[in-house]
Amino acid sequence: PRVVYSTAGQSDPIPGPLDCFSLDKKVRFVGDRVAFVAAESEEIAQKALELIEVEYERLPEVLDPTEALKPDAPILHDEPEYVNFDESDPSRNIAAHIHIDIGDVEQGFAEADRIFEALYEVPKVQQASIEPHVVI
Repeated sequence: PRVVYSTAGQSDPIPGPLDCFSLDKKVRFVGDRVAFVAAESEEIAQKALELIEVEYERLPEVLDPTEALKPDAPILHDEPEYVNFDESDPSRNIAAHIHIDIGDVEQGFAEADRIFEALYEVPKVQQASIEPHVVI
């Protein structure tokens, strides 16, 4: 338990942003790992798995990102050794903060005929798709 390993297979930085603990002290979601079994055969492993009993303590739920940012929200990663990267704040449930400005933003606002401001939410996306970026 509490052994850090990388789900991404990278070697640097260590620890990395995708690193996990092999088993954690806290179960955070349905399907989170609670035990490992090593056995000489699949049959023995299956029997061992059937012998494992787990008692769960129901923790407060955090189902909405906006609610998770409130000061009284349950902290998801309250371990002192939680990997904290630039612009993250585990004490406020912020895994990362990304702010990108391209060009002179203030000049752009000053020269704009109209300015539209709103809150935009987008799902997590993968910026490096596995398809090759080529045509024939």
